[in-house]
Amino acid sequence: MSTARSVLIGMTTVVLLATAACRNLDFDTACSSDPTKCDDYDAGGDAAADATLDGADTGDSGGGDSGDSAVDASGDVRDGCAPIACPATACGSLDDGCGGKLTCPDCPSGKTCDTTTHSCVCKPITACPIGLDCGKVPDGCGGTFDCLGCTGGKTCNTTTNKCETTCVPATSCPTGKCGDLDNGCGTGTLTCGCTLPQKCGGGGSPGVCGCTPTGSCGARVCGSVADGCGGAINCGPLGGGCASATPTCTAAGACVCTATSCPLGQTCNGSGVCVCSPSWSCTGKCGTITDTCGGTHDCGGCTAPATCGGGGSGTANVCSVCSWTSTYPPAGGCPSGDNYWQCWTPPALGGRTADFNVLTLCGDAVIQDTKTGLMWAQNEETRTTWANAKTECTASRRAGFSDWRVPTPVELQSIVDYLKTTAPAIDSKFQGVVVGSAPTNDDTWSSTLDPFSANGWAVDFYSGTAGAGDTGNPFAVRCVR
Repeated sequence: MSTARSVLIGMTTVVLLATAACRNLDFDTACSSDPTKCDDYDAGGDAAADATLDGADTGDSGGGDSGDSAVDASGDVRDGCAPIACPATACGSLDDGCGGKLTCPDCPSGKTCDTTTHSCVCKPITACPIGLDCGKVPDGCGGTFDCLGCTGGKTCNTTTNKCETTCVPATSCPTGKCGDLDNGCGTGTLTCGCTLPQKCGGGGSPGVCGCTPTGSCGARVCGSVADGCGGAINCGPLGGGCASATPTCTAAGACVCTATSCPLGQTCNGSGVCVCSPSWSCTGKCGTITDTCGGTHDCGGCTAPATCGGGGSGTANVCSVCSWTSTYPPAGGCPSGDNYWQCWTPPALGGRTADFNVLTLCGDAVIQDTKTGLMWAQNEETRTTWANAKTECTASRRAGFSDWRVPTPVELQSIVDYLKTTAPAIDSKFQGVVVGSAPTNDDTWSSTLDPFSANGWAVDFYSGTAGAGDTGNPFAVRCVR
């Protein structure tokens, strides 16, 4: 007995012809050569044999297997139905033709299983492949997939499917460049030339406009000549100009002078050179003077006591007696004379070198005390009596001043250096000090007499002490103003 069944595989109907088969492998082997024996055997309705071969088929009726399940638990063919195997093109899960299920192999890469047709179909891509940016690309199934466009000013290269910066080809030549130049995008060239007199490569650099100067000054010593490149070459050591003695440059490039081109005080001689005509006068002058042409002339000296320039107090190159205007004592209400010290800032007891400035005025050396404002003779005048000391200081014109006098005791003591441990007790800037023993020790007269003895007060710069002495003694004199 035969039964026909069919199943749809990929749009093709497969017809299954199930033939009554044996109940187990032993019986299959026994009746494979003659299947009718199997039916004959079952047709006999031998329940004992069925029990042995099928595991006690239940529901058999008389002469057949119509009551069997499709396949016995032992794997026997059910009611004569043989299940199919997976066709070569099938995929997924499908009916085996006998009420069971077959699990067929998965589809190869790039394809998916159609659950309706149970066949492998192409699966198109759903995203732009890695490494590609834009344009249409194959979808793997014979179609195309449209990748996104480009952004940021870029455009899509349809050959490489890559976004690229848009290149704008140059339309004008770069300054100073020449020849056939790439347009910057590799898509063409620009033919660039030079402006005359320049030539391409003319300056020695290929592809660059330039010009090599060819001009020459020749015998010219001034002016300029064309250099053949649109410029000029200045001639001569003065860059095209002329010296002051020959200030005019002729058309031939020679420096000469003219009647009106020479500086003031000069004239143009027959050789075309400016020459100076010196002018000077020694009237009322002394010493060395300069003429109008830079030369020097000696106008002689002065008659004493005048000196040329007044020893610095007068006009240069004019004879005058050196004299200065007195600035002591300064105005402002301070007492003068013996009591001016009341306006001092008390000086230190010694170590006052920085307070004493040595000056040379009218050829004489003096010392300016910056603390007291007093000016001292740097050297002692002489050794004399008290009365003569006053006469000598009053008559002194040292350094051009006429207000010299004998100092007071307080003024003398202001320059004593009480901190020195060796004689003399005075700063070394003061000169002429004699160090010895009485009566030749360095007692220096003051302007004050002792009211009790009529002796004159003096300061001993050997020891720094003060005392009164006979006015007839030959003491030192150091004038002050």
